[in-house]
Amino acid sequence: MEGALRAQLLDALQQNAVALAGYYLPITLRRMPLILAAIMVALYGFILIGFAGPMQRGELPPDRTVGLRTAATLSDPAVWYAAHAASGRDFAYFGVVLIAAAAVLPWLLGRTALPVFLVLVLGGSLLVGGLGAARASRLRAAPDRTPPPPSSPLAG
Repeated sequence: MEGALRAQLLDALQQNAVALAGYYLPITLRRMPLILAAIMVALYGFILIGFAGPMQRGELPPDRTVGLRTAATLSDPAVWYAAHAASGRDFAYFGVVLIAAAAVLPWLLGRTALPVFLVLVLGGSLLVGGLGAARASRLRAAPDRTPPPPSSPLAG
């Protein structure tokens, strides 16, 4: 009796879950409205584009809440502004890619777009952030550092 009940429970769980890379996601994630996920991904893209402009123009002051917060950028304001000016373009492009993906993938992939969104957002964020951190480390090590942009408080 106990074995049959366990088998029925496992069957019910497997029917009400979606397999992703060998793991089962609960039914609440499977039934999450696809349009809501697409809106969240597009919103993240718009936020990245919103921060990209001030980053490129040197209007984002050094702080510990927003921006590329690495040892290299926090140790030298000139590196902060140079790294953000160079990385702002990457953030804007990534934001455009996210908005385009949010508009197209739900209709092309259906429910399969949910894990694709997850991989795209996490992987892309790590890639863009990692490129920015590597760029900041190179700028910090460079003997001829780029001066801060004219609109920054350090330009004097």
